[in-house]
Amino acid sequence: MDGTINFRYPVNFNSIPVVVRKRKKTDEFGGHMNWHKEIEIIYLKSGRCQTFINGNTYEITGGDIALANSNEVHHRLWFYGECDFIVLQLDPHFFVYSDSDFVEESLVGKVDSYNAVFDTIIRDEKLGNQIDKIADLRAACDTDVSVALLTIAETYRLYSMLIEKYCKETEKEVYMTDSQRKYVIHVLNYVNDNFSGKIYIPDIAAQLHISATYLSHVFSESTGMKISEYINQIRCRNAVMFMKKGMTVTEAAFSAGYNDTAYFSRVFKKIMGTSPSESGEKT
Repeated sequence: MDGTINFRYPVNFNSIPVVVRKRKKTDEFGGHMNWHKEIEIIYLKSGRCQTFINGNTYEITGGDIALANSNEVHHRLWFYGECDFIVLQLDPHFFVYSDSDFVEESLVGKVDSYNAVFDTIIRDEKLGNQIDKIADLRAACDTDVSVALLTIAETYRLYSMLIEKYCKETEKEVYMTDSQRKYVIHVLNYVNDNFSGKIYIPDIAAQLHISATYLSHVFSESTGMKISEYINQIRCRNAVMFMKKGMTVTEAAFSAGYNDTAYFSRVFKKIMGTSPSESGEKT
């Protein structure tokens, strides 16, 4: 994770377990899909936006918290008007494997040995305030050891709050080799960059020198969706962006990689829950 900091301190830890980004966006498409082992938390302080997490689209408003669990495909789809938000990325391994003698025992006990799966959409003022506190601390901790330790303690508190109220299940961690992670990331990037053209899974597999069957298995086991489903997700979500920028349904379909508008409409309806014209066509 970026933004790490190391300390000479009689506790075994390597880095601050949270990456923080404060941002403002206005009427903007949210960019490429993301997939990583860190838990990603989006706290929308004001405004309205759509976010895509693990195969589903959610519309959130000021005060909402959207959470993508470890290894869930996600991205912020569209911002309506001016949006002010904070993004946190938490390394879940830190809370289980670090030596945390400086954190109060009541917090450590709640998170120890969990591979937690949390609720996706949360509205909780106390949780939002905790995210705000961590964001402010994280901005100041790179040159101050005491602030850095406080940041870690407050991050533990945030994680314990999630465990206590919003943990819907625990599960065994899916073990992945570095090579398997590389394969998944390659597929994500390749589809993001080439969605408007023809995409063949055997061609992607050949680039990685593995079989299409094995690549499909690794991808589905890691992300919970088939490669073909991911391709359609990316194409439909880019079609939304094209229509919001003024394209007709037909123009958006072709620009997103579909040669048959009727087929595009069926796929779009299945994924987005509405027809293309209802999702943002401008005439």
